[in-house]
Amino acid sequence: MQKLITAIIGKKVFSVHDGAAVAEVVGWLINKDNFKVELIVVAVPEMKAHKYILPAAIRVSTDRQIIINSQDDIAEADELVRQREMIASKYRLVGCKVETQSGKKLGRVMDFNFDYNTFYIAKIHVVSRFPQRITRESFAINRSAVVEVQGNTVIVKDARVRAKARRVGAKTLPALPA
Repeated sequence: MQKLITAIIGKKVFSVHDGAAVAEVVGWLINKDNFKVELIVVAVPEMKAHKYILPAAIRVSTDRQIIINSQDDIAEADELVRQREMIASKYRLVGCKVETQSGKKLGRVMDFNFDYNTFYIAKIHVVSRFPQRITRESFAINRSAVVEVQGNTVIVKDARVRAKARRVGAKTLPALPA
C-alpha cells in the first residue's frame, strides 16, 4: 500500500504499552542514496528536541494514527548511531529541484508516495515551474526514472519525461476534421 508522505504529518503516535498518545509526527528523514524513508520525526509533549521512530518500530498505521509498541521505540538523535549523518543533513526531498539528465528544469518536488511495507519511495510528485504551471498541473515521476540526487536536485531520465510529454500532448490535442 502506498501513502503520500504529507498525509502522515500531524498523526498521533499511540503506544500499545501505555494505551495513550505519546507523540505527534512532525516530519521525516530520507536516505538519498537508496530513496528510502529512514526515520519518522516526532514531537513528544513537554520535550523541546525532536525525537525519532524507525519505520520498523511501527506496528500499524491508519488514516488518523500510528501505533508503536512503547515509548522505548522513540529514540533521541544520540541513540541512533547509524543515522547520525542523515539526522545532521536533515534531507527531506520535498522542495528539491527536479531536472532531466540533459539539464531541463521540470519543477520542484511537492510530495511523494512511499510503500508503507518497505518505506521505499515509489513516485515523486512534481509541481511545474511558473510558466508551465499555468497550462499543466503537477505530475508524478516513478522512482525507476530517478538517476541520482545531487545536493538539493533530483536528476531524472530524459526518455521518461519525453514519453510522458508525448502522451499528455496526444490527449490534449483535438482531432483534425476529416
